[in-house]
Amino acid sequence: MKNISETSSGQFSPELLKYVFACLMLFALPAHAELSLQGESPDTGSMGMLSLIWSHIDLMGLLWATAKYAFLFFILSLVTLFICRKYRFFKRQNPIWNKLTFLYYLCIPAALTLFGAIYGASSSAEQQATFIIRNDLAPPVNRFLVESLSGLSADFRETLANATPEQKPLLLRKYLEGDLSEYAKAGAGSITDLWQKLPESGRTFVVDSCVAVLTQTLSYGTGRDRNNIMQSFDAAKKGGLSGLLKWSGDLFGDYAATKAGAMIRSYRTLAMLILALVLLVPVVDTLIARVLEKKQQGAAP
Repeated sequence: MKNISETSSGQFSPELLKYVFACLMLFALPAHAELSLQGESPDTGSMGMLSLIWSHIDLMGLLWATAKYAFLFFILSLVTLFICRKYRFFKRQNPIWNKLTFLYYLCIPAALTLFGAIYGASSSAEQQATFIIRNDLAPPVNRFLVESLSGLSADFRETLANATPEQKPLLLRKYLEGDLSEYAKAGAGSITDLWQKLPESGRTFVVDSCVAVLTQTLSYGTGRDRNNIMQSFDAAKKGGLSGLLKWSGDLFGDYAATKAGAMIRSYRTLAMLILALVLLVPVVDTLIARVLEKKQQGAAP
């Protein structure tokens, strides 16, 4: 894992922003823990995805998307405050209560601007992660997966076909352990440079994704039908790379991109819920004030 570069006093460190962004995304982990790979601890795949994202992220693109959406939502907050002031939504009869409502002129812009920043950053991160996975990692990893399927011995095929759903990932992980790393170091396409830049947790995510993909591919997602598994072996043996990809789609890219996108969207959803609760405070406060005013007007002679 890359270390944060040391800087002199007052000097900007791009690596620091990458780590801050990655640490913020950890708040999303509980929301997508159910997406964890079979046979791993809940956070292993998530931490690996974070490593993959922050080790290859385009920092300037991330900052531009963050600033752009933050500015747009700041303008929206000014329009909202203008409407609230025009229609006296924050006017209260109680003088102390009336003064407290001035806090909304700080709360609303801050909440909406933060929402825009988070939306822009998460959207940019999702697009970049998807691009890296589908365009740089998926083609060589898919080739590796098909070669792994085609190279399985008859004894291992039989063992895997007769294994329980819980045993299959463990057998495949043991079979693939070290193979993908050697495949990448051997100069197999664009994965070589990416693999060298990946921290250990990022490599673990790729390997575990391959295990999950093979498990799903060989058993049609059920892990129980032995005939389906043996037919999958035959398809890999006879059809080669193009035949299996045509039959199963983008093996690694579909799985890894979906998992990464789900993680980032869960973080965005969590942020939306928190900020929605913050913005709900002035709304509820205004409704309460209007109800009290109507009661006072109805009680007046």
